[in-house]
Amino acid sequence: MDWKSLLLPPGGLFLFAGALFLGARVLGVGARWPAAISIAIAYLTCTPIVGDTALSWHQTAPPLSADSLRPDPNGPGAVVILSAGLRSWTDGPAQPRLDSLSTTRLLYGAELAERTGLPVLVTGGPWGDDNRPIAREMAAFLRHWSNAEVRWVEAQARNTWENGRYSARLLEQAGIERVFLVTHAWHMPRAAHAFRAHGLDIVPAPTGFIAPPGPSFHSLLPQPSGLQTSYWALHELLGRIYYRWARDADGG
Repeated sequence: MDWKSLLLPPGGLFLFAGALFLGARVLGVGARWPAAISIAIAYLTCTPIVGDTALSWHQTAPPLSADSLRPDPNGPGAVVILSAGLRSWTDGPAQPRLDSLSTTRLLYGAELAERTGLPVLVTGGPWGDDNRPIAREMAAFLRHWSNAEVRWVEAQARNTWENGRYSARLLEQAGIERVFLVTHAWHMPRAAHAFRAHGLDIVPAPTGFIAPPGPSFHSLLPQPSGLQTSYWALHELLGRIYYRWARDADGG
């Protein structure tokens, strides 16, 4: 079962509304209040002021400081870049299918690798109906558009927890225990937890920060971008809870 489609918006909004109407029927309450609550929750979920603000709460790691980039014999030995997803279309057979999230992470990770001279590990497993590994697309992108050295291509992981598991195995073979971890700022808490749970000492290298909008007429209007950031915010919240209680409890 695709639990994401079931629990996260917009599907989760219908599930929530159905639960409200069922509860009202059991309790013998009219449908007016469930309908009003459902409409209000759906409206707010689609506004940037709610979605962007909720997503920004996950941004707990600050940007890398200049001190973090200075040569240090005990510093990170690699740059690890996490995948996001692939587009369902491409501009041509030679064009990458990487989505905007993956591209943002790659551009920042490439800059970090070039500034530090460290090798890169890209991680991302099968995606979509054709099960194309995202990591291979990422490696091709970096080799074409940057001077970063892509030394490891981890192409098995299907989620963030497995990104940490399989990356740790590759890095252990190379004798590397400390790495820069590149992903979106709002994804960093869950990613950092997954990598530390598999024995890696990570230096967060967040990118793609999102700034919550101030109250304005525009930010209070329902928009696709508001629904998207609400989706990401709830996805990260549920993922962090799951990793904390389920993954840690069974040892991953």
